[in-house]
Amino acid sequence: TETMAIDPEELLPRKKPSGITLGEDLSLLSEFELSARIMALEEEIARIHTQEWIDEVKRTQWWRVSLYSIGGVLQATEKVLKGELDNALTIAFHRNF
Repeated sequence: TETMAIDPEELLPRKKPSGITLGEDLSLLSEFELSARIMALEEEIARIHTQEWIDEVKRTQWWRVSLYSIGGVLQATEKVLKGELDNALTIAFHRNF
């Protein structure tokens, strides 16, 4: 296996982003397929996280947000695997407690 040294400076953007937001230019949305939100099941989350971790998150305000975030990732993955989409981008929330 060949490895390459990468200068971290090369990973930085070469020019400042334009600053366009979806609120300023809604035509950007025409490039995306928006899907209805679905909630993940606790059983799906338990395939990756321990019950102890799930119980910890349930005690916070982030449990419901986490269900929707994970649900969106699972839905997008399923659509790509089924060939319904060529690729997918999900905006998922992740928080370390």
